[in-house]
Amino acid sequence: MFISQINFVNFRNFASLDLKVDQGLIVLVGENGAGKTNFLEGLYFGASLRRFPESLQRQLVFSGASFFRVVLGMYGAEAERLEALWETTTTGATLKLSLDRETVARSRYTGAAPVISFLPQDLILLTRSPQNRRRHLDEALFTALPAYRAASLFYERALRQRNALWRSIAEGQASEKDLEVWDEQLAEHGAVMTKARKDFLDRANTALPGILSQLAPAPGRVALVYAAAGAADPGELREKILQNRAQERVKLTSIAGPHRDDFLISWDGQNVAGFLSRGQIRALTLALKIFQRQFIEESLSRPPILLLDDVFSEFDPPHQRSISVFLKSFPQAFLTTANPETLSKDLRPNQMFRVASGKITATL
Repeated sequence: MFISQINFVNFRNFASLDLKVDQGLIVLVGENGAGKTNFLEGLYFGASLRRFPESLQRQLVFSGASFFRVVLGMYGAEAERLEALWETTTTGATLKLSLDRETVARSRYTGAAPVISFLPQDLILLTRSPQNRRRHLDEALFTALPAYRAASLFYERALRQRNALWRSIAEGQASEKDLEVWDEQLAEHGAVMTKARKDFLDRANTALPGILSQLAPAPGRVALVYAAAGAADPGELREKILQNRAQERVKLTSIAGPHRDDFLISWDGQNVAGFLSRGQIRALTLALKIFQRQFIEESLSRPPILLLDDVFSEFDPPHQRSISVFLKSFPQAFLTTANPETLSKDLRPNQMFRVASGKITATL
């Protein structure tokens, strides 16, 4: 399975783009700010309906436009055409989705073309905000498990409604009894997410030693520890929610649940932050990405498409060779760079394009 045709209208800095691509490795070269990351985000949104970190929905629209459209033509997939149309109307914003021109729900659409990303933000996955680590979990599980996708969408909707209700309660426009229906929703769907995240991290702990042995000459003992803010049992999660009611009255926000999850990483018993070298951190990050790919392929019986955004030069030569092997394991991989001379000679792209000012032209 791979993307064969890409069409953007009013997406980011691409007023109009119509591009044919092949399977294998595709390299996009361009100066910083030319639109390389925007292009990858278009593919990412078109396949998963998710944005890159720190990206806002309104930023996806070409300046001055009221809508954007992303259409992906697929080869060897269940659907040959994916289309996502976002537009603003007098009543707000709408997102219309179709597979082979048939209107579908979000939960069905997002499973049609599995895709994962490897971004500069992933290089601080192990040392910075828990939000990055939750994103890592969500990307794998959202892609691989339909039940997780559905639970996550319901959970996020209930969380927004519940937090809004807390503000109404503070203004005297609602009572705490009104929280009960949303407590039930958070408990039901949050438990599904917590169980899936725990299972994913358990499998990662089993797989990572073997992966790291191929990347590091003397790998340490790695352990991922799930710091769950929820529970895998709905009743237990409901109890956690009730136990935090007093704090919520003060903070006017939901405290218990997978939206507050984290996972901790240790190497030979030490927290990786401040203990590992920069190179070891990079190797462990790459190992997590390799496992993510394995998990998705095992779950779906087909590998995902990879989007790798200008991180190749962040690795030393031995790990660049490992990334080259990693890239070749995908049916299709898109790699961006501002400095093509830094790319490993082991890479043999099928296609190369230059990106400049919202235009893409073939160079190979």
